[in-house]
Amino acid sequence: VIGNTHGASALFSVVRTALCLYHQWIPANETRTHRDRNQKACVAAITLDGGFAHVVLEAYRQQTQISQDAPQPEVGPETLVMRKINPHQISDATIQQIQDCLALEDKKLPGIELPVEQTSLSDPVFDPALITDGTRATAAAHEKFLEFSMTTLQDVEKQFTALTQLARNIQAPLDPMPKTDPAPLLDRDLCLEYATGKAGNVLGREFEIVDTYPVRVRLPAEPLMLVDRIMDIQGQMLSLTSGKIITQHDVRENAWYLDGGKAPVSISIEAGQADLFLCAWLGIDHAVKGRRKYRLLDARVTFHRTLPEPGETIEYHIEIDRFLKQGEVYLFFFHYRGYINNDLFISMQDGCAGFFTEQEVKDSGGIILKAEDRKKIPSEPQFSPLVPVEKLSFSDEKIAALRQGNLFAAFGRQFKTKTLAKPLRLPGKRMHLIDRVLEFDPAGGRFGLGSIVAEADIHPDDWFLTCHFIDDPVMPGTLMYDCCAHALRIFTQRMGWISERDDVFYDIVPDNESDLKCRGPVTPDTRKARYEIDIKEMGYAPEPYVIADAHMFSDELRIVLYKNMGMKLVGLTQSDLESFWSEQ
Repeated sequence: VIGNTHGASALFSVVRTALCLYHQWIPANETRTHRDRNQKACVAAITLDGGFAHVVLEAYRQQTQISQDAPQPEVGPETLVMRKINPHQISDATIQQIQDCLALEDKKLPGIELPVEQTSLSDPVFDPALITDGTRATAAAHEKFLEFSMTTLQDVEKQFTALTQLARNIQAPLDPMPKTDPAPLLDRDLCLEYATGKAGNVLGREFEIVDTYPVRVRLPAEPLMLVDRIMDIQGQMLSLTSGKIITQHDVRENAWYLDGGKAPVSISIEAGQADLFLCAWLGIDHAVKGRRKYRLLDARVTFHRTLPEPGETIEYHIEIDRFLKQGEVYLFFFHYRGYINNDLFISMQDGCAGFFTEQEVKDSGGIILKAEDRKKIPSEPQFSPLVPVEKLSFSDEKIAALRQGNLFAAFGRQFKTKTLAKPLRLPGKRMHLIDRVLEFDPAGGRFGLGSIVAEADIHPDDWFLTCHFIDDPVMPGTLMYDCCAHALRIFTQRMGWISERDDVFYDIVPDNESDLKCRGPVTPDTRKARYEIDIKEMGYAPEPYVIADAHMFSDELRIVLYKNMGMKLVGLTQSDLESFWSEQ
């Protein structure tokens, strides 16, 4: 075979083994079998990047005789069965090559020592979770790079997707928050110095070189620098191996981002931003030397309790599992858990970020939807609008009125006697993320349950560009989530989910997992950001809730996909809403 066959060679081995079992023909150096015994065989595969797979096959007991034309080996009275698909021994050179690749030593990086695993291929592996993690990371890494290179073959992509899905079936239990030392390792002033000043002033002489590069990994500047303190860092500096960082963020009274008295979803996710600091600590800037920029690719996020309130502190335990290099592209895989008062608040899994050139990002083509992702999936509506609805659009002036709680000016005569409570209004100032609604369709979208398309104007000096980051201005992917959430809020309000009570607020749907994919940025060159939201589910449980898929566009390029966004109205029930509307 010429070239890298990826998973194909292992699949061919499975097919060959199945055929051998079917015909009771065992190719091997030594073969002894007994017809009355069940026939079993094991297929094992190992890749040069550390992935393992093992499959045990058992012959199907047939009621009919196998064809006499099939090759029949000689059968003795012994019951021992030995099967060996490949009679050749692995050479010492091949073993060394595998070990080198496992240690990521395909290229030596200046100033960075990548350790070699001190184990042999003959050592037993006792923890199947290690195999699962290795397979998942390998599969995900290949998938991300192939998507960016635009040369993915559909069959290979399906193999990697299948491997990733299988790996997710084994999950570690969610542990309570580990104890941490109350004294911080780095305070907020040092975190700000790292964000806007020099890394060498924070991390020492080893990092003075990265301050000479045109771009380096940074924390965001104010107001998006949300790391109030770093409590602990674990992992060998400049090792490009695994590591952990523990950070804290305080939700303060009158914080600029509060929405309905809560820290919104975007801030709750973004405050776990210190994977940036950790990957730099582990040596990524020394590897890419300012020639590549950080971009978040994937994450799966679940909230386990209500959004945080002023006076609460979120403690994030962020772990980088491994780095991987594909050609000149570096990727790392990470996850985190956030705790409030020792209770699990948020978990992020299957995080993947990479370092790319501007051209590689441009050539990625954004989010590429497959045919099955575009296919209409009609669903039975479980919710009826509380007011008459039709296809509409809302101008800049109507959205401005909605921010003031003026439902009549925003939505028309059906809302003439209604005023929107302050906690439910669209936020303004920095969190002004929507300018207009291009289309509201109560029966639109992929699922036929409704859709909304909103738009915002982007300016080169927008605050979220100038602070994120000072040498690489891009809109945070987490902030894009709130852009879509605000559009979703408008949709539900026009369907009649409103209240005049100040004790009602928007919150997350607990234990609902949202899937994020980012394949391009909003930059100072972007003129319009567009958000297209398809309703997937809308109903009462007993509080009003909605689940949706959201797509974000930078001008005409689809760059972000959020699956299973969740939002609910706390403090209301279906009967409350029906009574509210029956009073007019």
